[in-house]
Amino acid sequence: MNFGKVHNTKLKLISLVFFLTAIGVVILGVKWQFLDNDQFVAIANERFKDIRIPALRGNILASDGTTLAFSEPRFDVYVWLPELTRAEQRGYQTHEEFLSILAEALKADPEEIDKNLKSGPWWIKIASQIDVETKNYLEYVKVTSSNRPLQGLQFEYVNKRVYPEGRLASQIIGFMGSNALGDFVGTGGLEQFWEGSLKPQEGFDSGEFDSFGNPITIGRNSPLEPKPGMTIQTTINKNLQSILEKNLKIGLNEYQAESATGIILDPKTGAILAMANMPDYNPNEYFLETNASVFGNLAISVPYEIGSVGKGFNNCSRT
Repeated sequence: MNFGKVHNTKLKLISLVFFLTAIGVVILGVKWQFLDNDQFVAIANERFKDIRIPALRGNILASDGTTLAFSEPRFDVYVWLPELTRAEQRGYQTHEEFLSILAEALKADPEEIDKNLKSGPWWIKIASQIDVETKNYLEYVKVTSSNRPLQGLQFEYVNKRVYPEGRLASQIIGFMGSNALGDFVGTGGLEQFWEGSLKPQEGFDSGEFDSFGNPITIGRNSPLEPKPGMTIQTTINKNLQSILEKNLKIGLNEYQAESATGIILDPKTGAILAMANMPDYNPNEYFLETNASVFGNLAISVPYEIGSVGKGFNNCSRT
């Protein structure tokens, strides 16, 4: 038996295996470096997230410290279809699991959600103004099949403004509405005049997350802390305001007038204790109003010939 020949054959086979392996490595390297580069960059970028830290708009208070206007945190929910598609292709979650979790959290029909996903562009809004608890659930819930966080969702913070007294002092307070740029800003009254003070300053943070969505705390930068809006206390006495509005409404109906206005001042300080106009509106439902004139404050914007009523002020000024 020719052992030298057998040895040479083995060396050639081993050399061929190494050569083919090297060729395979080069081909895969070229493929990953050039052909699949965008895919790997996208996977790497998924580990880094920019996080907005919301802050609440300032409150508006009555003279006794009770609240006339305050804000609650809410979130709009969007689906980012490219991320959803990647998660399903990699087996992180199934489409049925995604729809089931969403439908349960949002108390919605899964078929309607699926219909919205198929009818829109890549960025689809599927829910408005969900509360913090629901948002946290959707953000951290784990998919049963993979034990990974649910993927494909994005949340946008919105500031829901609440007016607990309804129509009371509505034209003094104003309301929150969208401007020409689509920004949610104060419209009319104190909400507009003190917009710069009431408006909060959002914070910002950025971080790296592992493949299961858990934050990596090592080497994190210090976040920019959020600053809530300033709280404003008015001189409005809610009892006097309620009495004034009630009597203006009676007078408006009794005399079939187009409008009615009243102001109550503190004679010693000049502080406005009550100011009202009729008709008025509910700032929680301002969008239901069809008469735009109710949003104005006639007490400070319309000229009035005081006439003989002014004699009483002259008499008071002598004392």
